[in-house]
Amino acid sequence: MGGALTVDKSGNLDRQDLEIIKRLAQDSRITMQELGNLVGLSSTPCWNRMKALESSGIIKKFGVTVDNAKLGYHQQIMVQIKLADHSDATVDGFQKGLHSIPEVTEAYLVSGSCDYLLKVVAKSTEDFEQLLRQKLAKLPGVQQTQCSIVFKTLKNCALPF
Repeated sequence: MGGALTVDKSGNLDRQDLEIIKRLAQDSRITMQELGNLVGLSSTPCWNRMKALESSGIIKKFGVTVDNAKLGYHQQIMVQIKLADHSDATVDGFQKGLHSIPEVTEAYLVSGSCDYLLKVVAKSTEDFEQLLRQKLAKLPGVQQTQCSIVFKTLKNCALPF
């Protein structure tokens, strides 16, 4: 195989490549032998496929999933942000400022009634209120915020298959 991706006539990855991605998303520390056994390959072809998935950019990185509550961050809040305008200076300033706030764990540029959707973690509602007033609301161009406290995560998966 030589490390090339295996695609069908429609340009989709084959079953084994999809299974490799799925298994690595579940446990990125799995051994090649275990992974190969699960997908029906020996270690070397499995490793070659994984490397091809990496070099093609399909697999971007390997990582860990952290339980924020066990680190003291018991609150998870979804924050919708509407900007006052969409000039380059405002958008660039907002996005640059966003990167300086570590409690913002995910940020999305979205369509609809708001411009951005943020996932924020905080140790308490009091800490979140302070973060909202002292950091988020003071980012360049912020006109309006709307916050929703997450009570429970019902689904959290990296893949649509």
